[in-house]
Amino acid sequence: MLFPAARRIHADNVQLASTLERLRYEHWEDESFAEEVTEALMSFVTEPQHRNTDKLAYMLRGFFEGLRRHIAFEREHLIPMLLGRTENRA
Repeated sequence: MLFPAARRIHADNVQLASTLERLRYEHWEDESFAEEVTEALMSFVTEPQHRNTDKLAYMLRGFFEGLRRHIAFEREHLIPMLLGRTENRA
């Protein structure tokens, strides 16, 4: 919802379009990483003889850190821009 709204409100902003495209690819990367984490968690539960808590912890830290950075960027930059634009139009 956020990206289409940003594109619609700021259709002429080339820099924003580039940023949104980068973020779209980051979403795909996050989704791919989430699939890997899901597989690791399933393996951790179903194959106790192959459990590697350090590997799983490393994967989870990496996954959550990436998501935190991504969400922080959207909260700090995209949402205020959209809210400011929406408030100015009202």
